[in-house]
Amino acid sequence: MKPTLGGHDVQNVAGLTLLTSLGYYAVQEVLARVVEPFDSSHLLASTAPGLRWDALHFLGIATKGYMYEQHLAFQPGWQALLNVLGDDANAILLRAAIVNIILRVGAAVLLYKLTRTLFNRRIALLTGVLYAFPPAPAPLSAPYTETTYSLATLAGFYAMATQRWFVAAAAFAAATSVRATGVFTTIPLAYAMLVPALRRGLTLSALPRVVFTGILCVIVVAPFVTFQAWTWAQFCYPEATRPWCSKLLPSSYSFVQGEYWNIGLFKYWRLQQAPNFLLAAPVLTVSLIGVCRHLSMGDSVSSASTSPDRISGGGSDVQTAIVVYIALMDVLLIFASHTQIALRLAPTDPVVWWTLAKSFDSAGSRKLTLLEKGWGWWVLVWGAASLVLWSGHYPPA
Repeated sequence: MKPTLGGHDVQNVAGLTLLTSLGYYAVQEVLARVVEPFDSSHLLASTAPGLRWDALHFLGIATKGYMYEQHLAFQPGWQALLNVLGDDANAILLRAAIVNIILRVGAAVLLYKLTRTLFNRRIALLTGVLYAFPPAPAPLSAPYTETTYSLATLAGFYAMATQRWFVAAAAFAAATSVRATGVFTTIPLAYAMLVPALRRGLTLSALPRVVFTGILCVIVVAPFVTFQAWTWAQFCYPEATRPWCSKLLPSSYSFVQGEYWNIGLFKYWRLQQAPNFLLAAPVLTVSLIGVCRHLSMGDSVSSASTSPDRISGGGSDVQTAIVVYIALMDVLLIFASHTQIALRLAPTDPVVWWTLAKSFDSAGSRKLTLLEKGWGWWVLVWGAASLVLWSGHYPPA
């Protein structure tokens, strides 16, 4: 009988993630009723615990469309799903919470399967357990894009690991439909497809694979390009009404991000933002440790299929492709973004969870390291604090 990919493990990972997700949501329900809100604007639409910060924009777009230019920073995929969930704000928010909890469980299972494929059962289980306790739990059941984005991105990574390239491109396109940064998933996709072929030499025999890779990358970026074309038609035709309309590449996204959200190189590097950098530091530090360790180990490959209890000694092309992509995203978060978003995007970063899992796995009978103890306490303390702050509509968003 052919063994399955950890059937009981999958159930355990899914069950733990479901349990913690429901627990976090229940805590939010209670806190929403007892914490006095700093900003009560959300009460105009609903008393639901998830309606905070960007969720107000998402709900507005879902029910009324793109009424304001600043809304053009948000891809339409998630809002389209919210629109399908109903017309009443309370119904939409409750159903969105249910959908996000289900998607969160799906993301955990996909991360387990990805890790089991690339590493081994022990690391996969540890990864699944750690993943159930995110550093910023509140947005994961709120009507935010992070859960959908993490599911789609991890689905793409798993499809890459199993060499289902069209599935990977479709998953990454789904990610792009909810967050514009999904376009960067073309990097790991192209790396995993082209590097093995190019190692054999740049010959005509590699041309079909290059063309195929190009087609897949077009699929991935199509949702972003399509939305940009739609915004141009809405705001710039027949008359150019906004400054970005007359640009050589008339991108509403880049203009809106800079104009309304203060996104750009070093724009967030201000003294008053130092607390947000400190809050993001644990996630980014662990991620960058994992990136550096992987890249410093070279590209030696050990097969998880032939040695199920052995950790890959530096990674396959898929591992390296994921690591390179995560390195780029870390750089963007540090230098050209609202850096605290790293907290919300941690569920999308496999390197964070792999680094922690391998560290805990190596603990054995020794004392826990500063990294291991620090992460445990930080997730416990900051996770609890973030739920209170979120419920009161306090920063960080």
